[in-house]
Amino acid sequence: MDYQFIKETIFETVAFAYDGEIEFYECDGLEVTYKDGKASIGASEKAGIARGCFLLALNLSEGKTEFTVSEKASFSTCGNMLDCSRNAVMKVPAVKKYINCMAALGMNALMLYTEDTYEVPGLPRLGYMRGRYSADELKEIVAYGEKMGVELIPNVQTLGHMGQYLRWSRAFAPDYTGEDIYGITDTPTVLLCGEEKTYAFIDKVIGFCRECFSSKRIHIGMDEAHDLGLGKYLRLHGYEERVQIMTKHLSRVIEICEKHGFKPMMYSDMFFRLLDANGMYSVDGEFQFPEHLKKQIPDCDLVFWDYYHKEQSYYEKGLSNHEQLGQTVAFMGGAGTWYGHLPAHCFAYDNAVAAARACVNRKVDTVFCSMWGDDGNECNAFYGLTLMSIYTEYCYKGIDCTKEDIARASSFLTGVKFEDAEALSGLCYPSDSVPENVIMGKRLLYGDVLYDLAIDRDEAPRAMKIYSTYRAKAEEILKTQKTFRGWAEFAHTIYAICELKAELAYNLRTSYQAGDKSYIEKAAKEIIPELIVLFTKLAKVHKAEWHSTYKPFGYENLSHRYGGVIARLSDVEEKLLQYINGEISVIEELEEKLLVNEGGFIQQAFRTMTASNIH
Repeated sequence: MDYQFIKETIFETVAFAYDGEIEFYECDGLEVTYKDGKASIGASEKAGIARGCFLLALNLSEGKTEFTVSEKASFSTCGNMLDCSRNAVMKVPAVKKYINCMAALGMNALMLYTEDTYEVPGLPRLGYMRGRYSADELKEIVAYGEKMGVELIPNVQTLGHMGQYLRWSRAFAPDYTGEDIYGITDTPTVLLCGEEKTYAFIDKVIGFCRECFSSKRIHIGMDEAHDLGLGKYLRLHGYEERVQIMTKHLSRVIEICEKHGFKPMMYSDMFFRLLDANGMYSVDGEFQFPEHLKKQIPDCDLVFWDYYHKEQSYYEKGLSNHEQLGQTVAFMGGAGTWYGHLPAHCFAYDNAVAAARACVNRKVDTVFCSMWGDDGNECNAFYGLTLMSIYTEYCYKGIDCTKEDIARASSFLTGVKFEDAEALSGLCYPSDSVPENVIMGKRLLYGDVLYDLAIDRDEAPRAMKIYSTYRAKAEEILKTQKTFRGWAEFAHTIYAICELKAELAYNLRTSYQAGDKSYIEKAAKEIIPELIVLFTKLAKVHKAEWHSTYKPFGYENLSHRYGGVIARLSDVEEKLLQYINGEISVIEELEEKLLVNEGGFIQQAFRTMTASNIH
């Protein structure tokens, strides 16, 4: 164990200088002692030593002259998952930096979620133009993780979520690359089960993982395959009970994993969805799984994932129901990085605490925090670090962990006060009418100002007040923040945009319908030009933040979004001026009668831009 390397890396990560000697030793659990100017750190693994260095630095930075810390991990695996498939692939140096942050908190496992973003020989369309990792890049990351005590676990898909690869399918024939992608396609996102070409493809994927990773574990996905068996499989074989298709396919995939020396884990949701009349992943009901189903499920760890409930009882019941299936159960929570440009801090905090407490109570052995990037990966994964400490502090402090413990570790790691992190994460905010739901600020950010698909008018005044308050807070944070200055500037610009767009949502249509041309003129000559300036600034800040962390592939999608929004605002400005100047007598978009807007907290960008869905 290279104690010196770990010590220097952790101290550099938290910008801590220490010239004293440290005695390192092996022990069960984690022990950190400082007395009479002498420090000692004991642990059973590298990640424990890394956390010990972090705790030493933390306590000394607080001015303590004598202390002893004793901890024992509740979870043998406490890890993180980075989404490298939803438009963004993290650069290798950035992954190493992330590993340093994880190790500092005592995390010992990392999964890079790669649906197609890895380069497999003989599969040139896999991850094509998507920033895929080469074998050498993955080996470099794996080797670095081993130095810091962080196990890299491959995380691929072997059933659903394969749309990025299957999009290259050419009907009824191999394409010019020699890949018969059509031959392994059931539906646009799901692989064709029971087809030997599919298993040959999966064998190549798992074999590539074996070449690059030293871990004995692999995550094989298998989640959200909603239309499993309902495409080409249905045409070839007729209707078959889909749970049967699932278990037979899983058995084949596990055989391939075992052939390459892997013990697989998979997301559990399909077993619940296939037995639910509505296809929902609801795990807190009174489930009684059929005995024949339990017997059919091959040996594979089941990963129960949930990020949306704040009741500890929900997670405890879910874990209990999973245990019925007779497999080892792991858990994956999240840090709220997939709701738009900023983490959903308060919403994610409540849910993660409830989940972590349940995992401690139920003695779950393996727990992961996820950094998903749905619909464009607009939120930089480093912003999620401020919530990652929820999982580590419950791991090492157990059920008595407090919010103060979490905030203390988070603030020291990131250099961002916990209350400031909350203020820089206010794009989403709780709903008054449905407290467990959140208003998705992303809808307002992208929403077309003439269509009003983003927010109900009655909600607009509250949104204006909330974003005004957050904008003022972000402005104060900008004066002092150094570590995450880009995040602070990013958030400040977003709040300014949302405040103005909420004002337009409240006033523009009603002013038009009341014949109030004075507000229409204000919108055309003041508000919309200011929005164009703000969106131009937002794109610039976002581009800098993106390229500091991710490969360039994928940013083009965000560039298209910003460019589209700016062009559309110019269109609206022109149209409003034409109306004010009497060149047109009506604004047809504002003549439309509004219906109740779509609710929910997950919404793709295009759905608030237009009511048209172009195919």
